[in-house]
Amino acid sequence: MLERLRLIGILAIVLLGCLTVLNLLVVIPAVEMGQQVSLTPGLSYRCIMSTLAQGLGLVLGLVLLKDARTRNYPGWLFLWLSWSISLLPQLQVFLKGEVIFNPISWMIVFTAQAILLPVRWRLHLLSQVVLLGSVGGAVLLGFENVHFATPPNLSPAMASAMYSLVGFQLFSVCFISNLGVYLYERMMRQEFELRRQIRLFLHAVSHDLRNPVLGTLMVLRNLRNPSGETVLSQGILDRMIESGDRQVELIDSLLEAYTIETQGIQLHCQPLSLGNTVQQVLNNLYPSIQDAGAIVSVKLPDTLPLVEADPTQLHRVYQNLILNALRYNAHGLHLSLSAQVMGEYLRCTIHDNGPGLSAEQCDQLFNLCTRGPNARQTLGLGLGLYICQQIIEAHHGTIGVSSTCGQGTTLWFDLPIAFPA
Repeated sequence: MLERLRLIGILAIVLLGCLTVLNLLVVIPAVEMGQQVSLTPGLSYRCIMSTLAQGLGLVLGLVLLKDARTRNYPGWLFLWLSWSISLLPQLQVFLKGEVIFNPISWMIVFTAQAILLPVRWRLHLLSQVVLLGSVGGAVLLGFENVHFATPPNLSPAMASAMYSLVGFQLFSVCFISNLGVYLYERMMRQEFELRRQIRLFLHAVSHDLRNPVLGTLMVLRNLRNPSGETVLSQGILDRMIESGDRQVELIDSLLEAYTIETQGIQLHCQPLSLGNTVQQVLNNLYPSIQDAGAIVSVKLPDTLPLVEADPTQLHRVYQNLILNALRYNAHGLHLSLSAQVMGEYLRCTIHDNGPGLSAEQCDQLFNLCTRGPNARQTLGLGLGLYICQQIIEAHHGTIGVSSTCGQGTTLWFDLPIAFPA
């Protein structure tokens, strides 16, 4: 931002000098000869004094840009440079009880700011509001000499129409400039966040794929025997198979995420009983639940309506959510599975009594490659919740999380009812 501010200052000085020469050599002599514009005397003197004030303000801004103390406040430096161009001439004429309304020059200044420095749209808005507010305030205070950049020999109706049109054009330029800065700034933040997630993703991939390979290599090196005879115990074989299975699982999760991104999820929906699906998932996860010492309570009444869902994908959603809760919480977790009707959807919830999540963790929980607070203690690329979100959205539902630190976490998702009333 500081380099762009320096560019703005230098460019403004160059353009200001060119404009001053043009006014002194061409515009002012033509005005004085034509005598068609009623302006106060001493146009050349006023032009020179205004240029000097603007130039000094810009030079002082460039000097401040080199000071280490002021470089920590780029927002104030931006406002100083902006007001040096637009507000200083107003302050000069305010002292004489006059006002200058020059919308064309202001449009150029606002547009140039938005193009050369498309960040911090609030600063752009502040620079515009202060300038236009000072002009409006001076008029309301009764300043009699108001100089408009329009011919004076217009009828009151034509003058009013022209001022309205020019005011609308100035407002449009300000609005479009600020909107462009806001959209560009938001796009840059999204790109920065995406780059950050990619870096985290590459780190997770390299870490989680490297460990199983290193484990296998260590076993193979220990088995190397100069005599040529190698004996593998059952325990060693089990560890090597477990390591290979882990690598395949990680690679499959990568391929699955890539397939979802490029081809989407293919669903084969049918009316399903949520209770039966949950019971099947719990039966399959029984060893993991036992190892974690978890207690699972199911609160799904038989009166719940059927849901329109893909049985395989719904099974994966519940499995991922339950395993995620077991993986990132302490031993002896309590899980509660429930559901309730929400209009034409059935809201399914999974609540745990773990330590909970912060607001920032809740906002990023379903992002690509996001892992829990205890990620260092587990293996995985953090794709499970992201895949769950894609599956639920493919069912035209929504998924979310609500949590408070120290009060557990509730994961919920909505599925369409098969036969809504």
